Amino acid sequence: MVAGELTTAKELSLNTIFVVFVDASLALKQRQRQLTNNGVDFARHDFAAMGNAFGGNGHTVHTRDELRVALKAAQKAQEFTVIAAVIEKGAYDARI
Repeated sequence: MVAGELTTAKELSLNTIFVVFVDASLALKQRQRQLTNNGVDFARHDFAAMGNAFGGNGHTVHTRDELRVALKAAQKAQEFTVIAAVIEKGAYDARI
């Protein structure tokens, strides 16, 4: 996800829903190859705040119930929404 997408969504008055899986790692390819995480882990960032900062909505969710609530709100919103779905590292391995 890049800031340009959020800027475009705001400028075009889109109500796009962006869902970001927040696992603080870019190691999916390394894990698929059974390699150790090397230089791809980082601190957790507040992606929901980025949505707010660019003029949209932002939600951080930790459970499926919170995700359902955030998605319902996003579907009713007049502007774009960033939903930061906090997950454990490797939670989506073998699902992609």
